[in-house]
Amino acid sequence: MTEYPDSILRVEYRSDKQVAVLTFDAPPLNVITIPTREHFGAVFREIEANDAVRVVIVRGEGEHFSSGGDVVGFLKVTPEYISHFAENVAAPERCSKPVIARLSGYALGVGLEIALACDFRIASETTQIGLPEMRLGMIPGSGGTQRIAR
Repeated sequence: MTEYPDSILRVEYRSDKQVAVLTFDAPPLNVITIPTREHFGAVFREIEANDAVRVVIVRGEGEHFSSGGDVVGFLKVTPEYISHFAENVAAPERCSKPVIARLSGYALGVGLEIALACDFRIASETTQIGLPEMRLGMIPGSGGTQRIAR
């Protein structure tokens, strides 16, 4: 598998590899970097090909699931490159195995979009969800507006 040195995604296989746990591991806010988005899509392709995996859990390390994406990272890539982000965020939706998002604290921006692409979302009573980019006149470009209505 390709290395993603700037990715905050940690992948663990538990219970004889039947459970894949994907953890955004950059507390306290678990800001999702550009390499993390690429890594996320690649991990789901690997999971799909692994018959031993029966279920996937997506979670954030620490208090928050994710406060959203790395806005500075957007300024460093081309619009054409950005146009492929939605494909990686939608990886849980395409997965044939059940995908559970375990939400706590903030689930904002692309963090919420990832959670919405999962089959199930389990949230703590204090979870705050939102698409704050809309307040800045930006469109949540990874399917958030389409999925949140469902």
